[in-house]
Amino acid sequence: MSRSLKIALSFLAVGVAWVVFSDRLMALLAESLTAGQQKIIDLVFITVAAIVVYLVAKEEGQKHAHSDEQYRRLFESNPNPLWIYNNATLRIVKINEAAIEKYGYSREQFVQMTIMDIRPPADRQRLTKTIRELNGETRLSGQWKHLKACGGTIEVSIVSYPVMFDGQPCSLVIATDITELVEKEQKLQNAYQKIKIFNETLRQIAWSNSHEMRKPVCSIISLVSLLKHTDNTQERRQYQNLLETAATELDEVLKQNEKMTEVESAVETEVAL
Repeated sequence: MSRSLKIALSFLAVGVAWVVFSDRLMALLAESLTAGQQKIIDLVFITVAAIVVYLVAKEEGQKHAHSDEQYRRLFESNPNPLWIYNNATLRIVKINEAAIEKYGYSREQFVQMTIMDIRPPADRQRLTKTIRELNGETRLSGQWKHLKACGGTIEVSIVSYPVMFDGQPCSLVIATDITELVEKEQKLQNAYQKIKIFNETLRQIAWSNSHEMRKPVCSIISLVSLLKHTDNTQERRQYQNLLETAATELDEVLKQNEKMTEVESAVETEVAL
């Protein structure tokens, strides 16, 4: 039970007791008190009661003001961008300093905007659907793009909480900037794709070494052996022509592998970076 409620109940008990027993008390004191003195006693009781009520109300008011000040400081000094928007109009009604610094809009600009205004046009239909699904509940509403005053965008993660502000149903929004995380994730995805290309290049080089290169090498070895064992001029000329063809074919395979190796080196460098 709160302290203010205890005081109220105590005052109620005293008041009821006074109503019930005051007549009897006054009757007992009637012989020694005049009518004027009885009125003074009533007046003193009422005055004391009024003072007690005033002091209790003042103390509670100070506590409430102190609590409001604490919440205001927590809101303003929070390092994450925070704002409160009206659920009916979607207009931003309160903004903290971190949001002003992050987004670049002035406080006066923010309170003239709705939460639609900081979204790219492509995301506004999704926002309408999300607001409808929230239905006044606390929710992590996912990853969004937000527009800054300079025209750039940032990636943010949004959490919203239902609150009452100036007697109106509103939502408190906490926006966490995850732009760097998203960029790092994209870099990892790019690196993964490059690694796939790298592996495919290695596979092609291995296949070339085991198939395409083996054919001209075997031909060259065979033709060299034939040249060693023939004295026929015409045959030697044919073997030489075939040897030249095999050498040209081998050269083409080597050039192709060299190009793939260059691609491989470039991918490897980009992945390392």
